[in-house]
Amino acid sequence: MIELGMIRDLVAIFGVIAGFSYYVMTVRHQNTSRRAQLFMEMYRDFKNQEVQKAFFDIANIWEWENYGDFIEKYDFTSNWEEARKMAIMIGIYEGLGVLIYRNLIDIKMIDELMRSYIILFWEKVLPLIPEMRKGNPLVAEWTEYLYNEVKKIESTPAYLLNSS
Repeated sequence: MIELGMIRDLVAIFGVIAGFSYYVMTVRHQNTSRRAQLFMEMYRDFKNQEVQKAFFDIANIWEWENYGDFIEKYDFTSNWEEARKMAIMIGIYEGLGVLIYRNLIDIKMIDELMRSYIILFWEKVLPLIPEMRKGNPLVAEWTEYLYNEVKKIESTPAYLLNSS
């Protein structure tokens, strides 16, 4: 026969298991919420009018023949206002790249909302990068990482991404 003490012990054990399970689910939910909040803060910054103008100008207006021409038109020493636009964009993409590398935000969210911006920007400035890296080998390293991560999933349909 089952004794009263054994029933009490089983109830206590199941209570501990239920409490631990609830704690684990709560922590997971909080981590997901924090990651989403961090992403939304970055995305809000990205949609800022100044950032959007910088992106538009670089992607659609800026033109150069070669690296020397680029420096003449858009370097900090020749045109501070225009050079600042490049600094803004690379700064944002560098931050996103590091956050993805550290698994602090989900690459799928970046891909779904910012893929075209990232690809267009990186492919536009890519011809400049080897010359820029002669002076600083780490220039735009996380922007390149971000681009490569987005390109890995670029052709995967969204419904397949959501299933994993």
